[in-house]
Amino acid sequence: MRNVIILFLATTCLTFAESTVLNKFGALVIETHKDSDEYFVNIQSKTFAEDKSKVEHLGDKYFADAMVELQGKKIYQLRVRKSLITDIGIDALKDYPTIKYLELSNSNITDNGIKKIVEYCPQIERLNIWGCKNVTDKSLDYLRGLWKLEKLHLHGTKVTWDAANKHRGIMQSMAANEDLSIHVDVNFPTLYSFNMEEFWKESYQKNVDTGKTNANFKVNIIGKEKVKNNKSYEDDLKKETDEPILNQE
Repeated sequence: MRNVIILFLATTCLTFAESTVLNKFGALVIETHKDSDEYFVNIQSKTFAEDKSKVEHLGDKYFADAMVELQGKKIYQLRVRKSLITDIGIDALKDYPTIKYLELSNSNITDNGIKKIVEYCPQIERLNIWGCKNVTDKSLDYLRGLWKLEKLHLHGTKVTWDAANKHRGIMQSMAANEDLSIHVDVNFPTLYSFNMEEFWKESYQKNVDTGKTNANFKVNIIGKEKVKNNKSYEDDLKKETDEPILNQE
């Protein structure tokens, strides 16, 4: 198969020889912007075959081989969904410390895999481990090492809302990261960053002062919903807690 260079929105999309694992799993490797040395990488979780019995799934070995084929490239974003990757497969990330966005949703990694991710990819700003059912509250102890983390997606894991809320408070109290937002579960309010909450509070108060918003309606900062409340928003602003942790409502 002949290699072809494809222009895609002023960026370069790379294709690979038919014999490569990246080609086998329909990988998409694109420069993040024109003349960039950073790449967005998306690897499919299974091969395509009309005969379903011949379909192969992306596990640790294939993932390791794919990452070897990417050596020499500065990966900015890596996305792999619904794979069979376990903690062993995470070792393939050792040579990619520049990853900023990492998605390994619906994989078989555990808390130990999270520990490896923090060790190998300390620059991560967004981490999506949605649907990783073996990840628990313990993983948050390791995630304290990601000081640049801004968005953490935990839907479908065993991480609890209370533990995630406490983690966010710890990161802020350590002055490590005030920009961290955590999405725990669709049934619970999103834990938005403290900086964003302050922005919403200021915006809301401005609307109250100008008469655009009824002060007897409280904004649920966590869930971004307007909730009827007997207390004025001004009273809510005066509430102070010893710890920077919001109560679940």
